[in-house]
Amino acid sequence: SARDFIHPDDIISALLHMVKKKLSSDYNICSGKGYFLFKIINQLNTKKKIILFRGKRNKNLIGSNTKLKKTGWQLKKEINYNYFN
Repeated sequence: SARDFIHPDDIISALLHMVKKKLSSDYNICSGKGYFLFKIINQLNTKKKIILFRGKRNKNLIGSNTKLKKTGWQLKKEINYNYFN
């Protein structure tokens, strides 16, 4: 299963942007990128088996921030997940 992760500074940036622009509609605050949980768990378990993985596959949860980006907001902090890809 893939999940969407975003830096906390980008969440604050998006909320401040929405307040400043007086946006009143619904917007997704997300990175729009998916990271596979299985790869993250394997990376965390390299030294010690601390997280069990049952192998069940759930739906991917990856957001779309296209609507928010059209208002002028953009991601500023890139989360470094190179070793998970």
